[in-house]
Amino acid sequence: MENRRKFMVALGTRVLASPLVCFAPFVGSVATGLSAPPVFAQTKPKQKIVGLLHSSKAPYASALTLGLSEAGFVEGKSVFIERRYANNDTQKLPALASELVRGGAAVIVCNGVAVKAAMAATTDIPIVFITGSDPVEEGLIASLSRPGGNVTGVTFFGGAQLIAKRIELLNELVPGARPLALLIDPNNAGADRAAATALEAGRTIRRQVIVLNMAAESEIEPTFVKMVQANAAGLVVNGSALFTHMQQRMIELSAKYRIATIYTSRGFVTAGGLMSYAGNIADAYRLAGVFAGRILNGAKPSEIPVQQPTTIELIVNLRAANALGITVPQTILVRADEVIR
Repeated sequence: MENRRKFMVALGTRVLASPLVCFAPFVGSVATGLSAPPVFAQTKPKQKIVGLLHSSKAPYASALTLGLSEAGFVEGKSVFIERRYANNDTQKLPALASELVRGGAAVIVCNGVAVKAAMAATTDIPIVFITGSDPVEEGLIASLSRPGGNVTGVTFFGGAQLIAKRIELLNELVPGARPLALLIDPNNAGADRAAATALEAGRTIRRQVIVLNMAAESEIEPTFVKMVQANAAGLVVNGSALFTHMQQRMIELSAKYRIATIYTSRGFVTAGGLMSYAGNIADAYRLAGVFAGRILNGAKPSEIPVQQPTTIELIVNLRAANALGITVPQTILVRADEVIR
């Protein structure tokens, strides 16, 4: 009897010491088009999930992570970021947004193209947007100071004055009678307003402005050919996730067809483009991360005012100017926040 009792105790000890093995389906951190299970398999119980919904691969995702860390959340430790990219196919966004909702995201961060898909997918989960359009005009929020609902965010939208200023800078950079061009993505929020503003700016400086639409990657070179045929001296590239995705190709074609181009983010200029005049987009993503962190800590999105750009940067690349045979006027150089030589 004593031996039997010792055997049972030993057996119980072995069972308790045995590792508990369970199997969970693998869920990737990049969108695959497959439906996600109710809870993302990689997520540890103490980790909070931040969904990143983007129409293309997010170029400033590291800035978002930095913002989260400033709010006290470290990726892989206290927070897990589930990334969902539509690869410029906006029809995928509703399904990807639904995946994040079903997967238990505590907050969803998205770019301007993706925000309406997120809003359609949930009215409960907080949403933080980063957009280059006017969020009030687009119906995303009630007001900048008190957004209302479950949505807040950051806008690097500077209003009509930014588009007008880009036209003015381009006119100063390449003076003369040849027309200037504006490139817009017709699927982008505020595209019509941008076109109207550019045409009005052209009338103000008494110079023709041609508006060109480009909605797909395949259209990029034919669009530049149209500019050459129209004898355009310069180009203003309006904000678009599609255009950011095609950044290097756009820079190459501007050089190939010798068109002076001004962009909506410094990333184009540091990559070899000529000039940019815009708010700091990387900082906008950092602030979105800070907002997401505040929400994870208990803040209500309806009570977080939308952040607007506090500084507008003028960046000039003299190497690109020299390659185009353009002498940048001193009046522009003295106003530049950064000059790449």
